[in-house]
Amino acid sequence: MVLKPGEGVGGRAFAERRAVSTEDWKVDPSLRYRPETVAALEEGDSPRAFVAVPIIIRDEVFGVLLGGARPAGASLSAMSVCCPAWPRRPRWPSRTHASTW
Repeated sequence: MVLKPGEGVGGRAFAERRAVSTEDWKVDPSLRYRPETVAALEEGDSPRAFVAVPIIIRDEVFGVLLGGARPAGASLSAMSVCCPAWPRRPRWPSRTHASTW
């Protein structure tokens, strides 16, 4: 599944350049999803609570660290780095400039 900037917890973290969380994506009125994203999230036993933190390198958002938990106080169930083909992805510096990272 690929989220658009601004879509859901991960897309909002990317677009707003800040950490975003929800206790239940299904009832959070501040979140917006495309129908195909809702269908993918509702398949199987996907998490309901999410936290997303943007990965910012040299003032550019490179991706989003996303974690999810099932309801009723379950432990964190998934962590992944999502780096879809959103515009303005930074280029990695060459080895000669790695020390200035």
